[in-house]
Amino acid sequence: MTSPTEQTPTDPPTKPPETTPASLVDRFNRWLAEKHVGLPHCPVSQDGNWALADHVVELRRYEKGSLYVGGPVYPMVMVVCKTCGYTMFFNAVLIGLLREGQ
Repeated sequence: MTSPTEQTPTDPPTKPPETTPASLVDRFNRWLAEKHVGLPHCPVSQDGNWALADHVVELRRYEKGSLYVGGPVYPMVMVVCKTCGYTMFFNAVLIGLLREGQ
């Protein structure tokens, strides 16, 4: 028997609703539409064929090649050119996809 906070092996993993892949993509697209902007052509390939990652990634401070633990991380939405791999990052907090500290 498991406690109410434990998951049994058959329980699917759960994600907060605001960070599910479909929700992130939808909310990012709504943000773009609200700002009346679209994604530009890629500066490398000149293509306009972009893919939005279905998860948030994080950037952290560079510390001479070592992992800097305990410092700030910056949650980012990653948009990748499907032609050449050029990548753009948008701060997920500043564009309203996540709350600070989430």
